[in-house]
Amino acid sequence: YRTIDRIDQVDIPLFIVHGGRDSVIPLYQARRVYHAASEPKTLQVLPRAGHNDLFEMGAWGQVRAFLAGLRPEPVVAEPKVRAGHPIGLEAAADASR
Repeated sequence: YRTIDRIDQVDIPLFIVHGGRDSVIPLYQARRVYHAASEPKTLQVLPRAGHNDLFEMGAWGQVRAFLAGLRPEPVVAEPKVRAGHPIGLEAAADASR
């Protein structure tokens, strides 16, 4: 897969974890993808990890830390308006019966 060709289309926070001793995908490729990606982005290199032992070498902790750092935007419900006057949710529920 040519991740480098599409990474600039990702518009959500990106987390890349890569093993410093990965003999399957060289570290320079992970760095190229990281630099081509849009913000916000994080690259975490686990120096002692290879390709298949990332999670045994600490990747779970890195993933958890990344996810903990994401803060969802609060959703604020708009008040219902009737004849120019806002009404509460309870009143709106009663009015629909």
